Amino acid sequence: MRNIFAVALFVVLVLAVGVITWLRLNPTPPPEPPKPPNEVHVFVPRTEDGETVYDKKALNLEGAENAYQATFEHLLQESQEAPRTAKLLGAEVKEKTLVLNFNAAMTTDFEQGSTGEAALINAIVRTAGSFPEIDKVQILIEGKEAETLGGHIDITQALPVEREK
Repeated sequence: MRNIFAVALFVVLVLAVGVITWLRLNPTPPPEPPKPPNEVHVFVPRTEDGETVYDKKALNLEGAENAYQATFEHLLQESQEAPRTAKLLGAEVKEKTLVLNFNAAMTTDFEQGSTGEAALINAIVRTAGSFPEIDKVQILIEGKEAETLGGHIDITQALPVEREK
């Protein structure tokens, strides 16, 4: 009886070692990151009766090489708050944070007051909310952290996106 038990235990151990070895050699591949949607909403700020309002504009991204880049380049073109000389140098996702890298003109040529600065930053975080895979937005200038765009609102930390309700 002892021999049968010893053989059974040995077989179970060999199988367990085999399964563990197989799992280590054939790990489950990580899931692919979600693809951006084919259409997003760009929130373009404007002033109406002394209040900032946001026009929600649909943007078709089919065929866009970089959906994030295309979206925020469109926001720059449409926004009256962003300097005309401002350019988006890059847009990439790192661990659910969208990193937007602008040229120096975004800060050096920024001529808005605190209301305009808040409107542009809010437009950025609202527009980023169109991407379900994004939780935060980090704004960089020439690849480096900046304190503010126009001297009023701290952008040294990644900002939480704002989702439509």
